[in-house]
Amino acid sequence: MSRQIKELMIKEYEEKFSDLGERGCVVVQYQGLGANATNDVRMKLSEHESNMFVVRNRLIALSLEKLGYSDLKSCLNGPAAMIMGPDPVKAAKAVNSVREDFPSFTVLGGYAEGKVLNEPAVSKLADIPDRDVLLSQTIALISSPAQKLANALNNTINRLALVLNQIKEKKESESQ
Repeated sequence: MSRQIKELMIKEYEEKFSDLGERGCVVVQYQGLGANATNDVRMKLSEHESNMFVVRNRLIALSLEKLGYSDLKSCLNGPAAMIMGPDPVKAAKAVNSVREDFPSFTVLGGYAEGKVLNEPAVSKLADIPDRDVLLSQTIALISSPAQKLANALNNTINRLALVLNQIKEKKESESQ
């Protein structure tokens, strides 16, 4: 491969991965997948809003170094591909769904919020519930104490009203 082509590839990698810090990625090894299987993988990933970029290790390492993500170079072993989604959690979930159908598709590592992740960390990332689920759980946790306080105050008021009503009935019965 000529030097000019390599320089063009490095520029292309820099453009594709310029927002790596925000979006994160998962680095996978795709060895053992044929062309048709690779296309199936790409289709399955696209269903999860993620894309697979097959990379040349040496060239992507140079691009990552220029972009300031040189720590991620440690994940580039053998034939590697980078999976990027809208966020690191969706990319990890997409990879997990692909691994069910293609066991030779192995995770080498990942990158999220400025940190390089190993394979177990990527798996844990995939287990995180979606953003909407997390928001609803947070709202439930926040509103739960307030709801309990409201119920306790309501019960106290009801008891007070009941006691006052009983006192009223007792005084009425005594006055007769």
